[in-house]
Amino acid sequence: MVKFLRLIFVTLSVLSTTAIADGNAIVKSTHQISKSTAKLNNTIAGWKGGVFGPVRIGIKAGGVMAHALKGAIVAKKSGKLTKDESMAVGVATLGLVQDIKNTLDSVVKAKPKFKRLLMKSIVRSSIRTAYKATKKITKAVISKVPDDLKKIAEQMVGSLHEAFLQAIAAYK
Repeated sequence: MVKFLRLIFVTLSVLSTTAIADGNAIVKSTHQISKSTAKLNNTIAGWKGGVFGPVRIGIKAGGVMAHALKGAIVAKKSGKLTKDESMAVGVATLGLVQDIKNTLDSVVKAKPKFKRLLMKSIVRSSIRTAYKATKKITKAVISKVPDDLKKIAEQMVGSLHEAFLQAIAAYK
């Protein structure tokens, strides 16, 4: 059921992607990912451990994935960013990185609840899938940043990659 919902979200997101993408489109996508990530975090943090919580969490996670995949498409369609556009994307990215880190922290804190419901391996797989989507979008965005700003862009998302690896390791 959750996979079906994710497929629907992804399909609708891809169909609604604009034909012309630029720095503003990337910023808007980044803000959308941030909003859906914050909703996911609130759902995880508020979950008391009940049986239906993972369903709500799965739906929210599907929304994050759909927005992330849409963001990757927007970034790929975009031309090279100007320095000003890169700065705007960078500011939006800083907020997103923090939202994702907070969500990963909540997922790690919720491990005992997931483990009790025998969902540890499912959560670990979901974190890995989210990590792959994150790498896809960060690679797409960084490829559009001017060469002299690429190192800075890579450093901005470097801590995010480390946070994903720590969350994956926590679910071993």
